[in-house]
Amino acid sequence: VCESFNTNFLLDADVPLLGLNVSLGVQNVWFTSRRTLLRDGIPSHYLDEQGNLHPFTSESAADPYLKQLIRHFTASSFVRQTVPISTNINIKATKTFWAERVAIAMYVNRLISIQPDYERYGLTVRRTSSPYFGMEINIRI
Repeated sequence: VCESFNTNFLLDADVPLLGLNVSLGVQNVWFTSRRTLLRDGIPSHYLDEQGNLHPFTSESAADPYLKQLIRHFTASSFVRQTVPISTNINIKATKTFWAERVAIAMYVNRLISIQPDYERYGLTVRRTSSPYFGMEINIRI
């Protein structure tokens, strides 16, 4: 079971006289949550070497080879894991040329990244992020 809640805000400023557009984006991931549903780890069926399907029985569980198909899980495998808020601020500037046939854009994703630390199993989880720089060219024929 996966859950998340996020919002995106985009602010645009367009200056047609200069052929310039500047965008500021704010991305908030308020939380993400993940929980694995309960399961026992015992398979319902298995395939033999010839590709035949057989039910997995108590005799199968006693077989030294087939018992390796049984997976063992700890109780912590099914605990809900929630990651708190993270905020990223992105900026993009686009300049158009030649009657708006060519647009060159430069952008920085995660220019500012706010990711507070949080606790899991008594340990502090520290999150870090690096800015991502890029360029793009759009040509209209």
